[in-house]
Amino acid sequence: TSIQHGFAMGSMVDEIAEVTGHRPDEVWDELFGSVLSGAELTDNERREPKPVVADRLRAVFRRVVEMSEYGRELPAGSGIGLAAFTSFGSFTAAALEVSVTESGDVTVPRAWTSIDCGLAVNPDRVRAQMEGAVVFGLSIALHGEITTRNGAVVQDNFDNYRVCRIREAPVVEVALFENEHPLGGAGEPGVRPIAPALSNGIFAAVGKRIRRLPLGDQLRR
Repeated sequence: TSIQHGFAMGSMVDEIAEVTGHRPDEVWDELFGSVLSGAELTDNERREPKPVVADRLRAVFRRVVEMSEYGRELPAGSGIGLAAFTSFGSFTAAALEVSVTESGDVTVPRAWTSIDCGLAVNPDRVRAQMEGAVVFGLSIALHGEITTRNGAVVQDNFDNYRVCRIREAPVVEVALFENEHPLGGAGEPGVRPIAPALSNGIFAAVGKRIRRLPLGDQLRR
């Protein structure tokens, strides 16, 4: 369920930025300090002071802001969306460059992700997982709809459950924080920031808020 939570939280931060007239990256940075500094994170009996958690989440977020050169001028119909999340003892962030055509077609040419999963036993494997998480997260956000008919699920295989194809996959750059913190997950955590980063990128590109997934034809004209 944290995929849904990540989408809701990441989208709300972007909406707060819009209402308050601040840049999204500034709002994220402020919330890391004010919201995450007063408790503890419990993960399988492992406790870590929340200020440490906030620092680690802030670090991965700032890295994707830097990697994407967030705030730079982009062509009309293009924007960069940001999001961050913590799950399974790991800290991940994503920045997606999103382009929307006049007819409502959405593409993601480039993606930047970062992860702090503590001690990375196999760094290449962690990077591969993060690359796959981008494609998996985009598949969920763009196409991943399950429907039912007469009490049965309609989608039963990949011929009628669409996932992103190679032509839809962005160029992905991954930043890996290597340290001696306890081992966290390296599979699912990378998926969490992708959907909100996509929806926030769509808003940055064309000013349209996406509050329901999958995207489907919501932007088509």
